[in-house]
Amino acid sequence: MATPFVTILGIYHEVIAYIGIDMKNTTQVRETVGKYKKQPRILCLWKSITGSGLRIGDYTMINGKKFKVTGVTNVQEWSIIADISLEVIDDGSNVSL
Repeated sequence: MATPFVTILGIYHEVIAYIGIDMKNTTQVRETVGKYKKQPRILCLWKSITGSGLRIGDYTMINGKKFKVTGVTNVQEWSIIADISLEVIDDGSNVSL
């Protein structure tokens, strides 16, 4: 049985999520300043994914890196643009010194 696949035309981009922890009313106040995490995504037309069979947990390859689909957002709930959230799957082979 062949592995099913979906072709989606979109733009790869990364969202920078700043990580900050601020605990109030405790004995500790901890703040993380200047730390961030890149979140890879694909911006595409909503109609290109509706009915395509794309599901959370599916995988894709982009420039030799494996990514897992972790979510799909209907941007502004207009059913025009979708933002597909991805997670890099690290197999341990990309080690840079």
